Amino acid sequence: MVVAGPAFAQRGWRWRTDERVVIGDFSGVQAVAASRDAMYAATLNGLIGYDRRFRKWEAPFTPAEGYDADQVVSAAIDPADQTLWLGTRSGLTHYQLQGRQVETTPIVGGVSDLAFDRDDLLAGIFFSTRLGWRQLGRGQIMPQEVAPPPQQRRLSSPGLLEVYRRFPAVEAMAPTSLLDAQNRTYRFTSAALTPEADEAFFGSDGLGVFRMDAFGSRLERMPFGLLAQPVGAVAADSLVWAGTGASGGRAGLTVLSPDIQRFQYHEARAGTFESVRDILLRSREVWVATERGVAVLGWDGTWRLIDRPMGLPGNNALVLAETASGVWVGTDRGLARIGPADSVAALPASLAVLSLLALRDTLWIGTTRGLMLLPESGEDVLVPRDGGAEPALREPIVALAAMGDTLVAATSDRLIARLPGHAWTALPVIVRQLGRLRALAADSCGVWIGGERGLGFFRFAGKDVSTFPVPDDVPGPVQDLAVRGRYLWVATPEGLVRFDRRALRL
Repeated sequence: MVVAGPAFAQRGWRWRTDERVVIGDFSGVQAVAASRDAMYAATLNGLIGYDRRFRKWEAPFTPAEGYDADQVVSAAIDPADQTLWLGTRSGLTHYQLQGRQVETTPIVGGVSDLAFDRDDLLAGIFFSTRLGWRQLGRGQIMPQEVAPPPQQRRLSSPGLLEVYRRFPAVEAMAPTSLLDAQNRTYRFTSAALTPEADEAFFGSDGLGVFRMDAFGSRLERMPFGLLAQPVGAVAADSLVWAGTGASGGRAGLTVLSPDIQRFQYHEARAGTFESVRDILLRSREVWVATERGVAVLGWDGTWRLIDRPMGLPGNNALVLAETASGVWVGTDRGLARIGPADSVAALPASLAVLSLLALRDTLWIGTTRGLMLLPESGEDVLVPRDGGAEPALREPIVALAAMGDTLVAATSDRLIARLPGHAWTALPVIVRQLGRLRALAADSCGVWIGGERGLGFFRFAGKDVSTFPVPDDVPGPVQDLAVRGRYLWVATPEGLVRFDRRALRL
């Protein structure tokens, strides 16, 4: 057996958990562990923790911070310091979540069982390999061949079958508890029992973590994370709405509280749509642009679809905006307005619409042939009078934003703005480090810029852009942005990112 020294995580080191949180799909659980104070679950996309004392979720530890998604076999919480140990197919991993630190000791053949000595908690951790038991003492970097603690002194995580014996009602409840809203069935993958045996926790292969109370009478799901890992769009009011479904993931909306303590899911039925491109929040409904038209989530939690047979110029809906006359939909074949009773009126122009911005009495339209506008009182799409002198406005306009009376448009590689009393002009801002631009979001003193290689912030007082690159600061290409209160929300293929805006303005 070959053992190497510990490897330390590097990525994400400069962000505190109150400054940046990456939220992914944590529904596939490989192992769970529980102590008097905490529960931890190792999932396919990150490590999640739950504070049992305050009934509160902790910020997840994801690949953006250095989480290794290697196959986890076992998990145990150190009774001496409440840190977490994982046995994986490639070795032993130690997490100190309070300091966001991780150490990995490679072990040929991997690690299966983990244990501690009840009578000598300072002895370190004992673990089983294919060649026998080893011990890694506190402060040591090389494991030693030893005999495991005697069975009567051995503190280890019980297996799933043992927890079933303690809580026999679980097996009777499992068939209905492990059934989702789409009637798909799942199974438990792991289990953990608290030292006092007052609660049991179960990991599943698609529904996250479940908790069983001390009396064994109630098995409840503990929702945390997204429907699917890739996020195509995000919108925020008092809650945050993340649209998922790309790359074959579950399509629909995840609704979460800004403090990431409450999660609710609205998954679309199979065949309704496969990905979310834009989200529009209305009074009692949520409208979603998808590849199959506009999907509308009603107040009762049901979906309805508005598509080409109902009048849209094309099913491939890209963007949404709302004015007094209705909801405007930009598709790859033109623009349409949806009025009362889902009536659809398509405009004759057949240009692909990439971005929309409703501002006062004007609908600004970013197309593949440049910027256009539609007055609220008119029926004809027009070219801005003051835009003819700026050649960039004839390029595809991928995003639009407004700060008061200041308008900002983005092409794939530059920003164009119209300040009050001035004509449209290309801003002398270098944004090439962000890659191809994709999204804009206005803020109080500037504009956030999302690109395939990172996130940027531009203040109109200067020419510099503060940049936050992929993957060091943002885990993937920026798909969409939303600003609300204290936070900036960033949609990426690697999950939803919550940034504290104060920490970003360096």
